[in-house]
Amino acid sequence: MILQWAGPVLVFLLAAAWPDRRARLPLAIALSSVVLLSFSPIKQMRYLQIAIPFLAMAAALGWERLRKATGLARSTAAAALVLSVPLNLERSLHLLRGKSGAALDAVQVITHLQPPPRRVTLEQMWAYGEKLYLGNGVAIRDVTPERPLSAETVAAAASGSDAVALYDSDVDEKAARALARIGFRGCATFARDRSPAVILYLPVERPCPAR
Repeated sequence: MILQWAGPVLVFLLAAAWPDRRARLPLAIALSSVVLLSFSPIKQMRYLQIAIPFLAMAAALGWERLRKATGLARSTAAAALVLSVPLNLERSLHLLRGKSGAALDAVQVITHLQPPPRRVTLEQMWAYGEKLYLGNGVAIRDVTPERPLSAETVAAAASGSDAVALYDSDVDEKAARALARIGFRGCATFARDRSPAVILYLPVERPCPAR
């Protein structure tokens, strides 16, 4: 998937850089990073960003080789520079649409609950900004993403919470029934762009907030 996370221009320039011995070290560091990340059970492309600066160093050497050449090679260097702007802009916008916008919408509703929440349960709490939005006075229970979420795990984490926010795609009927048994109901679903949709659950004694 290197064309997807690194981009075709970078890959092309890396090929041009290979004869330059100075490119070997940054390439080796980038490759080592990818190999080490391959042992992780979490396979998400955003973790590969650690390799991008080293690939860029090597690609710059490849671009320099092409620029110093003559004829078609020199023209190719200019074309690579021009093409990198729209291609990288498209990749940036594509990836940003898949961020945690829905989770941020949900946490902003949670912060305005009355009475204010003292304990919340969030699936992948970093997506909600953790203490940035909720402040230091709110205890956060973090639920590790799993598809589907274990009903027992969800019930144990949600017990005693004032609000629960989970990814819609991870909540099956068993998990939903487990939440209902301990007194939670789904109040709202948040969706934005390509970010994972989030369901906000509140105790039945709390009214569902207006969006």
